[in-house]
Amino acid sequence: MNKTVFDLKVSAVTRFGLKYIKKSPFFDAGWYRSFYGLDDREDAARHYLYEGWKLGFDPSGRFSTRGYLQHYQDVFKSGMNPLLHYEKYGKYEDRQTLFPIGQEDEEKGGYDYVYQKDAPVTMKSCAVFAAHSFDRTIPAYVVYYLKELRQVVDGIVFISDNRLQSLYEIKKIEDYVLYAEFSENGSSALGAWKRGIRFLSGIGMLAGLDELVLANDLCYGPIYGFSDVFAQMRAKECDYWSLLETPISESHLQSSFFVFNKNIIRDGAFRMFFDRIPEKAVSEYDGEVLEKRLRAALNQKYASDCYIRCKESEALATVSGDFSQAFEPLSLMESGFPLLFINGS
Repeated sequence: MNKTVFDLKVSAVTRFGLKYIKKSPFFDAGWYRSFYGLDDREDAARHYLYEGWKLGFDPSGRFSTRGYLQHYQDVFKSGMNPLLHYEKYGKYEDRQTLFPIGQEDEEKGGYDYVYQKDAPVTMKSCAVFAAHSFDRTIPAYVVYYLKELRQVVDGIVFISDNRLQSLYEIKKIEDYVLYAEFSENGSSALGAWKRGIRFLSGIGMLAGLDELVLANDLCYGPIYGFSDVFAQMRAKECDYWSLLETPISESHLQSSFFVFNKNIIRDGAFRMFFDRIPEKAVSEYDGEVLEKRLRAALNQKYASDCYIRCKESEALATVSGDFSQAFEPLSLMESGFPLLFINGS
């Protein structure tokens, strides 16, 4: 074949494929570029069309490349880009776009899974919730926690370092979360928060938030709900605050419930800090070192507070000045503290 004719055909195929990819509601260029670390100058659609899908990259959180190829062997054998196939044929054949990746037998490994729905247009407060379940279920106390947390934030991103025992598990929380991700990556809570922050950045919602909550499943509650706590702390002039069951430490940041305001969220140093955190679990010491560095960085610019400080005098009064007992679970409950920390409570 004449080289000029061949080049023209390749060019036509490229334009044809790119048209489908770029117009697809399942392709998000910003998400793709951010999630996979592409240079801003690189054409995300072209990258996915020719390279990304072969590496198992997803065009967005709403379409599973590997799942589509594994579930539909005819597409796999054809060697066709999965999203291009879906837009040309699959959507007219009622084919799925999200399903478990690597559909192992439930007893052997469970399911990797991603759940996503559209984020509220005016989302101003969002929580990233880190979790881990040894039996690959979503415990009832976590469901309740998410339900109550959803009362004070506009959306929740749920990152769990485990596969799902059953796909029916997601139904427990689909009313409360806008995004949920289940996979065994060996992530620490910090690593899970990193993935959640990266997701929010990828869909273009992080920079528009006025408030970001980082929480995990190492607590029971809330005992009284979060409304009073958030109303009180939102009225304060502080850039970040936390829920602590003991007085705030100068050396270690409590990593079970933390809230940042827009000044910090939009600070490039904040995103850079989480970009540098390894997603794999780190030792407790390393986790403390990372947290101390964040605390030191924040204290240079921003004012902090701690909810328990607002209740310390009441807690101490209930135990006749015995400071060592001031933070026992009963005293915490009596003083209005919303959570009971599983570790040490």
